[in-house]
Amino acid sequence: MIIAEQKKKDNIIEYVLYMWNVEDLLRSFNLDLGMVEDKVIAQYDVDEKKKEEIRDWYVQLIKDMRENDILESGHLPDLNELITELNFLHQSLLHLYNDTIYQRLEKEAHENLLTLIEKSGKKNISPIEAGLNGLYGTLLLKMKQKQISEETAKSIKTISDLFAYLAVKYREMKAGKLVMSPHKNN
Repeated sequence: MIIAEQKKKDNIIEYVLYMWNVEDLLRSFNLDLGMVEDKVIAQYDVDEKKKEEIRDWYVQLIKDMRENDILESGHLPDLNELITELNFLHQSLLHLYNDTIYQRLEKEAHENLLTLIEKSGKKNISPIEAGLNGLYGTLLLKMKQKQISEETAKSIKTISDLFAYLAVKYREMKAGKLVMSPHKNN
C-alpha cells in the first residue's frame, strides 16, 4: 500500500507493473490472507496502526480479485482502466498533440511494440498493454536473476524510454498541465 500509493503518484507505469506483481504475489499465496500477513505485512517496519492499514489494503485487493474472478490470471478493473487511459493518452500524444518527442520515441519503439503484439497472440491488444507485458516479463526475468539477451535489452529499452515519457505526460494530464504543441502538424 505504501509503495503503491507513492508509485501511483510518481510514475503510473511503475504503479501498473507493481500492482501486476502484487496480483501475482497474492495468487502465489492462493489469496490466503494468513500467508500475506506472515510473508509480506510482517516485513514492514511500521507502527501497528500503519500495519493495520496495509492489512486492510491487502484484504480489499483479495476481495476485489475474488469478486472479479481473476484468481489465476487477469487484472483488476482499475488497472485495466488505467491501461485504457494510457492508450488514449498514447494516441492523443501521437495524433492530437503531435508531441514530437513522443513521436520520435514511439518511432524508435514501434517495431518492438509490434513484435510484442504479435507474440501476445491476442487480436485486440493495444501497444500500451503489449509494452507493459514486455516490461513486466523483463522485470520478472530480472527478479529471477535470469539472463536477458542484448537484443531483448535494447528492444525493452526503447519501450522503457517511451513509457517513461508517457508517465511524465500522464502526470501532467492528471495535474491539468498537458498542453498542445503550438506547432501542430497537419
